[in-house]
Amino acid sequence: CSPCPMRMTPNDVPCQDLLENFKGTDYIPAFVHAINARIASFKVREAYIKSLDADALNVEVRWPVSVSDKQDVGFKKVYNGETAIELVMPCDWPQSAAKLTLETNNKALDAMVQEFNASSVAEGSITAAVHHLDGKLNM
Repeated sequence: CSPCPMRMTPNDVPCQDLLENFKGTDYIPAFVHAINARIASFKVREAYIKSLDADALNVEVRWPVSVSDKQDVGFKKVYNGETAIELVMPCDWPQSAAKLTLETNNKALDAMVQEFNASSVAEGSITAAVHHLDGKLNM
């Protein structure tokens, strides 16, 4: 019996990294749990983003181009016409270990970026994160 390639359904959820992590192991329960968790979080994240009122938050949703690997989604916002920030939602959000991260090219905001990324705000929603940043950056 020759090995057949593994096919994942739904095929719009990136799981290649999980397949690679478990390649050569025989711990199937952990693999099944990881796949189920990825599918659930990916679908919850997708539904959350589609229902998010991005216009009200004044953010641009930057969807991944493909699902070939783990795909993070970015939420870009510009403050005062010049300060651009991006909140990055990881592929596994809203699982407990998955946190939002704040990124910017503005070196003057490095301390704020570090504070945000270490804070409990990073464990919440895009809406809460944007409101938090609005309070800090809309001066």
